[in-house]
Amino acid sequence: MAERKAMGGPLLVAPVRARNLLWLAVLGGGWLAATIYGTPHLRVSYVWSGPRASPYYHRCSYWGLHPYELVRANGDCPLVALAHRQER
Repeated sequence: MAERKAMGGPLLVAPVRARNLLWLAVLGGGWLAATIYGTPHLRVSYVWSGPRASPYYHRCSYWGLHPYELVRANGDCPLVALAHRQER
């Protein structure tokens, strides 16, 4: 039987390149933005009065990560709102 020759030194593992870790920066940036600005919520129902051209919203319900209901004093409810978890 023929003898096997040993490799000339220890087996080295290639280091992880920065471009392969880019997704961690994107994920961390998304988490940071959600923490600072809140998560997006969609307005699904509302109570309003006045003309259709410029309605005055009295109460708006939003669905998202943390659903909530909003009563606005100025009569304005955006279609998409950024909101934080409400402490109870």
